[in-house]
Amino acid sequence: MSAGRLQRVAEVFGVPVTSFFGAKQNRLVQPDRTFEFLGQNGAIQLLQAYAGINDSGVRRSLVQLARRIAAGQ
Repeated sequence: MSAGRLQRVAEVFGVPVTSFFGAKQNRLVQPDRTFEFLGQNGAIQLLQAYAGINDSGVRRSLVQLARRIAAGQ
């Protein structure tokens, strides 16, 4: 993954790029699966749409909604 794309992913998640390289407790997911989900259909489009949302409250709400939907499967 290029540095530019990594920066963009960090922006989408609202975390510093360094969070992808920190200690294990700072990792979002298991190290070997960090970007595995980006290969799923629609993942990039979802991230692009998310990145276009300027309101941080709306972004948080969208993340909560996605987590609820995922938990219900």
